[in-house]
Amino acid sequence: MKKILTSNFAKSSKDPNAIAICQGVPHWYKGKRYLPIAPTWEMIKLAKAGDMAFYNIRYAEILGNLDPQKVYDELCDMVEGDPIILCWEKDPNDCHRKTVGEWLNKHMGVETAEVLTLVQQRALETSKTDLFGI
Repeated sequence: MKKILTSNFAKSSKDPNAIAICQGVPHWYKGKRYLPIAPTWEMIKLAKAGDMAFYNIRYAEILGNLDPQKVYDELCDMVEGDPIILCWEKDPNDCHRKTVGEWLNKHMGVETAEVLTLVQQRALETSKTDLFGI
């Protein structure tokens, strides 16, 4: 099964499979980068100013001009395991990494999931235990 994980710098920057997909990175980040799927600086400025309509249209154009298979292959070639695509946003719903995951899923059936923090993993395990009485 083809798989891509998504995350942010705070959670996963030290993972050897992490790949930043944004223009700017934290000054301390020394990991891998993949810029073909990064929003432009112009898009970032407009998004910060509240113009998400332009951002979404422009990002759809960027992805529309790329070959999903090539993007997936290049990401996978950069790491040993499943790639973890990184950006800044804490909430994946506010970030283009979710859009990339959805795009890869739509065009290639790539499974995508957000990396969970240890606290989130424990809460999920606890809820399963409560639900199934395990």
